[in-house]
Parts: sequence; C-alpha cells; structure tokens
Amino acid sequence: GGSAACRPPRVFPEVGAMTSSAGAAPVRGGACRGGMWSATQGRRSRGALEVLQRRAGPFGAVSWYAAGLAFVGAFAITALGFVAWWALSRYAAQTGVTALAVRSGTKGEGESSDDPEWNDKYNTLREAFENLDMEFGLVDPAGPESALEYLAPGRTLLDLPLDFGGSMQVTAHEAQADPGTPPGAPPGTTQEWRVLRFKPAAGTTNLVQSITKICKNPPGIEPAEYMRPECLPLEYTKSLATVIPATLSVLGAPVLPEAVKATGEKLRILCIGLGGGSVPSFYARRLPNCEVDVVELERSVVTAACGGMGCVANDRLRIYAEDGAAFALKAAERAAKDDSLAYDAVLVDAYDAAGNVPAPLWSEGSDLAKALNKGLLKRRGGIVAANFLPHIDPSPIIGAYRAALSAREPALGFSVTAKGSGNRILVQTCGSAAMDIKSVKVMAERLIAEARKLAEVTHAPFDMPGIAARQIQEW
Repeated sequence: GGSAACRPPRVFPEVGAMTSSAGAAPVRGGACRGGMWSATQGRRSRGALEVLQRRAGPFGAVSWYAAGLAFVGAFAITALGFVAWWALSRYAAQTGVTALAVRSGTKGEGESSDDPEWNDKYNTLREAFENLDMEFGLVDPAGPESALEYLAPGRTLLDLPLDFGGSMQVTAHEAQADPGTPPGAPPGTTQEWRVLRFKPAAGTTNLVQSITKICKNPPGIEPAEYMRPECLPLEYTKSLATVIPATLSVLGAPVLPEAVKATGEKLRILCIGLGGGSVPSFYARRLPNCEVDVVELERSVVTAACGGMGCVANDRLRIYAEDGAAFALKAAERAAKDDSLAYDAVLVDAYDAAGNVPAPLWSEGSDLAKALNKGLLKRRGGIVAANFLPHIDPSPIIGAYRAALSAREPALGFSVTAKGSGNRILVQTCGSAAMDIKSVKVMAERLIAEARKLAEVTHAPFDMPGIAARQIQEW
C-alpha cells in the first residue's frame, strides 16, 4: 500500500467539463477567425452605405449612420452588462467564500466588523451590486450573489467554548435575495442565514466551517426552525454532497432507485464530524434510501448544529456526541457479526479549531484505520472519503486508507478538487465493482454519468455533473 501511495498523480483537469467534449476543447485562433469575418462584413457594410448615400442624399446617410451607431452602442452596453454580472458573480464566489477561510462580522445587527480589510471588501462588493441595479433570478438559492447576505455583519446567537481548545460561534444574517420558502412551508415562515465559525484560542482569525439557510416556522409549529438541505453556499459542501453518492452509485451501492430495487438494502453512511450538519442533512433528506450516522467529539458543536444551524435529528439522521474513531471501532465489531450494520461510505469531515484534521482519523495504524481493517465497510465494498485543505499532501492519507482496506480489495484512490476553496475530497474505493475500474479517466466518465442521474433524484440546484470529477487525480 505504501509504494502504491507514492505513485505520481495523473491529472485530468479537463474532466470536470466532459459533459460536452466540443465545448470543453480549447479553440485556438478563434479571435483571428472572428477578426477576418468582421473585416469582410465591414467591407460589405461600407459598400451598402455608399449605395444608400447616393440614393438618399447627405441627410439620409446621416440618419443611417446614426442608426448604425445606436445599434453598435446598444450591443456594447448589453455585452458589458453581462461581463460585469459574470465578474461580480466570480468575485462574490471567491471573495473569502471558501471552506475554513470566510470572514464576516460578529457584532450586533447593523454594526460593522472589527476587521477593516473585511469592511472594505464587503462595502466594495455591495456598492458594485447596488450601482448595477440588477435583479437576479437565482436558480441556486445559495448562489454567489447570496454572499452579500451571509458575509454581512450579523447578530451572535451562540458563543461556546470548545473542550479541546478555541471556541465556536453561530451568527444569524438576514436572507432577502431568495424570499421564496420551500414548497409546503406554512404561511408566515421566514428565512435566515446561519454561519458557524471555529475560533482558535490564540489569534484573531475566524475559521468558518459551515453556512446554512434555515426556515423559521410560525409560533406553535414544530420544529421551530429547520435547515434547507439544498442550500450549500460553500463549494466544498457541494463537492461532498456530489462526490460521495456519485462514487457509491458507480460502485453499485443502493443510491439510485434501480440499485435500491436490485439490492433491497438501505444506503448507510457514517460521517465523522458534524459541523453545521449541512452535508449529512443533504444525504438524509435528499437520498430517499439513505440512513446517516454522525459522530461529533465536541458537544458544543452538536448544540450549535441542532440549536443554531437548523440541523434536525431523526430516525434517518442520528447524531452521537463521542469520539469518532472510538465509535468506528465499536461499529466495526458489530458489522463483523452482521454485515447489514456495516457502512457503504465513511466520510471524515472533522477539524480542530486550527483547521487541521486530527491524525487518529487519517494516519496509518490509527483507530479509524483499525476499524476499516476490521470490516467497518460492507463486504461488497464501499469508500472511505475525507475533506482536506488544498496544501495537504494526499499520498500518505490515501496510502493509510488503502492499507487499512487490504481485506476489502482496495482499488482506485483519487481526489476531486472543490471550486473556489480548492479543498480536496479524497476517496479510496474498495470491492469487486471498484476493481473493475482500471483508470481514473474511466472513473471520471462514470462519475459524471451518475451525477446526472443523482441530480434528477435529489433535485439539487447546483451543477452536480460539473462538480463530480473536477480536476480529478489518481493517487
């Protein structure tokens, strides 16, 4: 396993756009061809104007020239408007809206943040949108335009110390860009953004772990508030919501209706690390056949997720406040006796206050590795996945997971890169179905195909096929 992990990665950066090979291919010399076409059309236009001049006289020619200039001006203004919209959307998506790297105010409602750099950045973005005076028909209720709302200064709901250092804070922010509530919401339901950030014991950097959009029911209706699972503003959460179920579907796990009928089994996912609960909630509420167990070490995080971020536990989304690796060891012992209690996927999405994934959740010989070796995953195979920041070397992590799955036919290990933040979603596959996939390019093609089906089942408002194999690498 160790030697396999040291192989140099093979990169297919174009795979994320494989939905249209013609559209993805670079066009060389297009500007020159366009220029030649324009020059030819220009000569034709000048000839036509000379004929009009001779027929209509000087005053008629002036009016034709004016009409032509007006047309060109209108076209230029329209083009500039689209360019400005695109640029601002990209700016909103990339101005700090990244996993574990988003700054926002934490003062009372209407007050400014203490960070002058953030205030300048936010005000610049706000004024640019106001000056354009555009209304956006948002398809994704958590699209980049919403950044103006959840990155604005908000009011503090919770501020709790963490047992293992640092603190955790939940802030609330008005939601107005998408006023429409989900179908079936009672009259009088309102919406709000919630931001969960981890703060280290020393220093002033605020590390944002999760952003959710919640619906607040009218008084007397339970639950008092709940999360909208399709609203995933952070790009890495969109990647987790896409890559894990798409990979499982490639391996024949009961994700899509046809696989559910074929196996007659539940899809079981273990999430180590709760955060705001947005990704586990997406699995449990958007995959009809899915059961999710979530294990969170910090009780304060459970309090924040369920009491501030809109996460609602139920029979299909069970939350345990204990050590994730220890829970995995106990679960592996139960699964060894009854394979129906094993998991199709194990997802590690846990960080300390400094933004590091604890070593017991990824290193060789760790408790999680022991649990995988004892049979935490289904006998038919499955995946172990982890979310890491872009500067982390995936080789030892994939190598440790591969070695731990030696009894489950370890197969392809790969990573997919989230847009914006650059987070890497690491995936190690195992089982006979995974062994049939001989290259990362084949895996990429199948991921995109399954993501298309997954988008129809989950009604996800974001581009699942474009996310599923973005910048895929084999490790």
